[in-house]
Amino acid sequence: MSTSQISEKIKGMEGSGVVRRAKIYPEHNDEHEIMTAGEVGSFLKVSVGAVRRWTRAGTLIGHRLGGRGDWRYLKKDVTDFLFGSN
Repeated sequence: MSTSQISEKIKGMEGSGVVRRAKIYPEHNDEHEIMTAGEVGSFLKVSVGAVRRWTRAGTLIGHRLGGRGDWRYLKKDVTDFLFGSN
C-alpha cells in the first residue's frame, strides 16, 4: 500500500472517531532508529551488562554521547550484530 493510499484511508476514518490524529513519515527508516543500551538489551533479550561488554570488545557498534558518556546504538548496527554482519 502506498503512502497516498494510507493517507486517504486515514482521512476516511477521521470523522469516525477511530483516528484523531495521524502523521505519516515516509522518509523514516527503521534502520536509523536510535536505541539505548537498555533498549538493545530488551530487544536482544540479554542484560545491559552484556550489551556494554560487546560494545567494549568492539563486536557491537555503539556511540558515546555527551559529558556523561551515555551509549546509543543504531538499530541497523544491532540487527547486523544479531545476524553476524558486523
